[in-house]
Parts: sequence; structure tokens; C-alpha cells
Amino acid sequence: LKRGDPLEVDHKNGNTLDNQRHNLRPATHAQNMRYRKFVGVSGAGYKGVAQQGRRYLARIKYGGRVYELGLYETPEEAARAYDQEARIVFKEFALANFGAAR
Repeated sequence: LKRGDPLEVDHKNGNTLDNQRHNLRPATHAQNMRYRKFVGVSGAGYKGVAQQGRRYLARIKYGGRVYELGLYETPEEAARAYDQEARIVFKEFALANFGAAR
């Protein structure tokens, strides 16, 4: 967190009705938004993945920039590339396509 960033309350398990102390943590607005579920329609069905022709592009956005992580043969391969980078960049606020659930 940067000094002076306004904080919001984030629900670790994504359930906004679960207001138990162990489920709450402070987060900036950007951190809170990174942890939201995938709701867009990318054509690939995974967060951070878009179809480009017959291949799938993995990309991630942070720090106001979009970073392309590469082209993959399957949407699952691209989603795993996104997950790997998201866990590094967003740490505990990463919401992966595969692996640990909320």
C-alpha cells in the first residue's frame, strides 16, 4: 500500500455477506477489483485470456499498463500463464482461473 491510499474492506472468500473478522482485510480499490470474479466474455472463457485467430493470448493489467504474456495453443494454457503471473504480481489478491479457490 502506498501512503495515503484510501482503503476499502475486502472479503477474502468473495462473499460480501460473510462479515466475520477472519474474512475481512483492508485493501485499496485496485486490490479489491483484482480479486473479483471473471464476468467478461472474452471468447476464451478465462480471466486474462483472449482469442486471437486460432491461438489464445494471455495478458495481465497492472500499474496502468497491459502486459502480453504470450500466445498459446489452448485457452487453458493461456489461463495458466495468466494465473502464474497474477500470483506473482497480485499476491494474496490474485484470483486464479485454476488452483486455490477463494
